[in-house]
Amino acid sequence: MLKLDQVSFAYSPEFSLHEINFSVDHGEFVAIVGKNGSGKTTLTRVIMALTPIESGHVFWHGRDLAGSEPADLARFMGYVFQNPDLIFFHSTAEEEVAYGLRQLKVEPKKIQQHVTQAFAAVELTGQEKKNPRLMTKGEKQRLAIACTLAMEPELYLLDEPTCGQDMPFRDKLMTMLTGLCHQGKSILVVTHDMEIVEKFASRVLVLNQGNLVFDGSPTQLFKDIKQALSWGLKVSDANVLSQNLANVGISPTGSLTQLAEQIRLRRGQ
Repeated sequence: MLKLDQVSFAYSPEFSLHEINFSVDHGEFVAIVGKNGSGKTTLTRVIMALTPIESGHVFWHGRDLAGSEPADLARFMGYVFQNPDLIFFHSTAEEEVAYGLRQLKVEPKKIQQHVTQAFAAVELTGQEKKNPRLMTKGEKQRLAIACTLAMEPELYLLDEPTCGQDMPFRDKLMTMLTGLCHQGKSILVVTHDMEIVEKFASRVLVLNQGNLVFDGSPTQLFKDIKQALSWGLKVSDANVLSQNLANVGISPTGSLTQLAEQIRLRRGQ
């Protein structure tokens, strides 16, 4: 579906990509991780044509996206900025969510249905008439997510979507995104939260100084804790403990609940 071939970009050492190669298929939940300045946000901006690449190609279903504008890609890609203030320019939250649908000339009745569903999905029902600029940071992030959900794209690009959110909403959002994957949609999530990676992602891309240094499953990533730490990743205590207990039959896990259950079962044996 999405393919990056030898993509490079260099604005400065902190904002660069070096010959990035990977592809994303239907139904994949891919986490993009790495320490600050590793190139995560730059990568998503390149995919969305917000940042021009210096060399290489970005393909969508085999079509080279060279020369495309972000508005051209909005029909099939949805992008949630890390700073949602960058996209809001209407006086009400409802108008923000409806804007993209109106640009696509969706019927008014369907627009209202999409808007209502999007507000419910991010738990903002009742705030449709609120001015986005008067919302809290967490509410703004939810509104930005609602704007993307309403468009029903094939690929969702989300840059730190759980920033400023409480744990229950974080898990609800990730579960909802997983549900979209089951419908054939694809998810690319930039995150520093390794629990999200371990619990929800089917695949992980690790960036380090603009280089793609790992592409594999969360299980594969955390098999080598020292390597993960060298890339600036935060490894959960549960993962460290479970690997230290591997010699007594404990399987690696990033969940303290799962680790406790394994220990309980071992004791029972």
